[in-house]
Amino acid sequence: MANIESNDYICVAVRVRPNHYESENELIVHVAGDRNLYLDRKEFTFDQVFNSETTQDEIFNFARPLIDGFIEGYNGTIFAYGQTGS
Repeated sequence: MANIESNDYICVAVRVRPNHYESENELIVHVAGDRNLYLDRKEFTFDQVFNSETTQDEIFNFARPLIDGFIEGYNGTIFAYGQTGS
């Protein structure tokens, strides 16, 4: 899993989970490794890709350096789009 480093200005991570239209046999988006996902045979690359098995703790730990920096007084933004489960 990638880490957010202090010299990274922008880090894009995505979490992919099936919606109620998909079944395990008919997933629309396929995760390939830590950085790639496929949608309609097109490959997309991110700094980090989380699959449906990823826990909330793992995602929090990925963002932990950004959160720690924010607490120390540095600027930081976490933008969550879609149904985040919260």
